[in-house]
Amino acid sequence: MSELQDMFEKFPLLLPSNDNTVWIGVVLLKSQYQQVEIICPSFPNIENIQFNISTYENFNLDQFELNKIIEQFSKNANVLPEFLSSLIDVLNKSTGLLTLPQVNISHKINQDRFCSIIQEIKIWDKYVYDIEENLCFVTYKINDESGRQHSIKIHIPIEYPAIKKSLEFDATIPTFFMNSLLKINIISGLFEEFKNIIATLSHFWDLHDEIVNTCNLIGTYSLADVKYRIPIEKHVIAIIEIDPINHLSLPRIELYGRIEDTDKFQKRLNKFELNSIWSTDKSFKDNLMELFEIKDLASQYEEIENPIEEFEQNSNYCFICYGDLDKNSKKHTKVCANNKCDAVYHMSCICEWMLNSGSTPAFKHLQGKCPQCEEKLLVALEDFDIMKKN
Repeated sequence: MSELQDMFEKFPLLLPSNDNTVWIGVVLLKSQYQQVEIICPSFPNIENIQFNISTYENFNLDQFELNKIIEQFSKNANVLPEFLSSLIDVLNKSTGLLTLPQVNISHKINQDRFCSIIQEIKIWDKYVYDIEENLCFVTYKINDESGRQHSIKIHIPIEYPAIKKSLEFDATIPTFFMNSLLKINIISGLFEEFKNIIATLSHFWDLHDEIVNTCNLIGTYSLADVKYRIPIEKHVIAIIEIDPINHLSLPRIELYGRIEDTDKFQKRLNKFELNSIWSTDKSFKDNLMELFEIKDLASQYEEIENPIEEFEQNSNYCFICYGDLDKNSKKHTKVCANNKCDAVYHMSCICEWMLNSGSTPAFKHLQGKCPQCEEKLLVALEDFDIMKKN
């Protein structure tokens, strides 16, 4: 057993700093909980250790005697758990007044609140990754069946647990499952539900990894995503939405592109009973290729032998709305700066896209990413209708 684990087991109401060199909390002295601060610069070794206590009841020791005991135990004990156990045993056996000067402990705590929260946190102590010194946040980490690590960081309100309300947290899971977590107002209950969600989603995330690694996705994705942008042909994108609970079932599919490009694929989707084509025995990519009757998925990026000629061929429609572009009014169009991407946009379309993606106008410009390849784009807003709308 490590010294850190030993401290957690023997002194469950002491809270360590991130580097374990300062421990703050309460210990049982004279049948009462006393707030203490232990400074252990060389944890777990006890060189230059300091032991501070905020209030003093009846101890038959003075400062000089206590210092002698600390010095003696420092020689006889090698690590903090052993030292602290011996010191507390001596203090509990002493009677009389401990004439220590008043000590200013850096972090004052509400003892009842502290004890209650720490005891609740440690219901799932094997998953505790970090507890912030001021007890505002606790972070749990857990692995799913495939070894992926997941974490949830829970904000602990100052009024908790006296007043319980829905807890705020940071976690990366699909939105559908977020709703169940948002209703929980108990730390241990919130982590337990998170733990159950991780177990439920483990096989869905196996599929997620397969899609990310094999399907030439456009954009970047996290474990919270259930929709994927997959290029079927150079100018046809399929938006695939997976049901994370029934992840092997036929996904929802929407096609985006010019009508002349998407028409043949849409007819195929409308013609066949898709459930008869989609098989749980095949890979996701193989299912897509059979569904659309193609030999392979398109690449996310394609080398352009002549970028200028390619731009002239494809600059007659907007890659967002697929409407016609006016080549004679180039100031109202925006071209992606990536020379491997041939995307061109109506200025109003790309501005609306960026605004809907969370971009905020600054100095009459919008900064965002190309919807096609995610290259960074900077768009000037002056003289455009989008400014009037906002």
